[in-house]
Amino acid sequence: MNEDNFASAMFASMFQREHDSICIVNPRRNSDKITSGINRLFLQYRQNISIKLHPTHAYMAFDIAEDWRQWYTQGEKIHREETEIMRLVIHPESKFAKIEFANEKFDCFLEQNRISSGCSPDCSECCHDLFYITENEFLYLTAWYLRKHGFAALYKVYRKAIRQAGFVKENAPRLSASIAEEYEPTEPEYYNLGEWMNLIEPCAFLDKKGKCRCYQARPAICRLYGTASKCSYAKGESAKLCIDLRDILSANFYLQTKEGRYMRQCRPMYYFFRTMFSRKNILETLSTMKQFICLSEEEFVMWRRKETLDRI
Repeated sequence: MNEDNFASAMFASMFQREHDSICIVNPRRNSDKITSGINRLFLQYRQNISIKLHPTHAYMAFDIAEDWRQWYTQGEKIHREETEIMRLVIHPESKFAKIEFANEKFDCFLEQNRISSGCSPDCSECCHDLFYITENEFLYLTAWYLRKHGFAALYKVYRKAIRQAGFVKENAPRLSASIAEEYEPTEPEYYNLGEWMNLIEPCAFLDKKGKCRCYQARPAICRLYGTASKCSYAKGESAKLCIDLRDILSANFYLQTKEGRYMRQCRPMYYFFRTMFSRKNILETLSTMKQFICLSEEEFVMWRRKETLDRI
């Protein structure tokens, strides 16, 4: 659907509540089609925009226990893993340390070049977007948050992520199914489906006041929004700064070894929470967090087993 037909579609859909999902194709962003590989992770404005005019809320009937001890049966083991993660010494060559360094370098770059997003302090609209991150970023973010606030606080974030997952599955089943599909690194969908949807359930790290609980450790797309996200419109020196900004953070996405680069398929944050923090996978995830912190990047790839990762 193009922009000329948008108004008529909106009017018609008012009388068809059972079929009120529409998709707008933004011709101004057709260039996104040719964006491939890791660069697709920098896309903020999607080519396809999905809109549910009358979202339903049946998903809210399902909720997991408020106390993590009532949800997980491995209470003692989880507590033991939490204690170890909080006390671990960060390996200077770990991916955790490298992501932290890159984020700090990015922040310094902004300050030195006087780059600001221009966002209003009380605005959190982009936190309602469906955006994609890498598994590296998810492991860093959740490990950082656990070390700072403890597992109980991280579990509350997990509960919110489950609600977001429920909203997407109920109101955009086709998109939800596409997110769960497996793609090859040679396919653009491996990095970003290129479809945007405004979510009633915002990012799981957004608090009730609209503030980010993980601002210091936020993923690359969140750091770049409002700065490098405008690269396609930037000219001259501004464009060069945008490219420099991307270069600072791009290594966060993959695992680098002497043999090459490895990563796993990019997904929305709720997907990682739903799968990696499930009752079945929680202990494995906490163990992975530990190795992500205390092993060098090369050692982590060997520990993770290369065959479980995709070479890019």
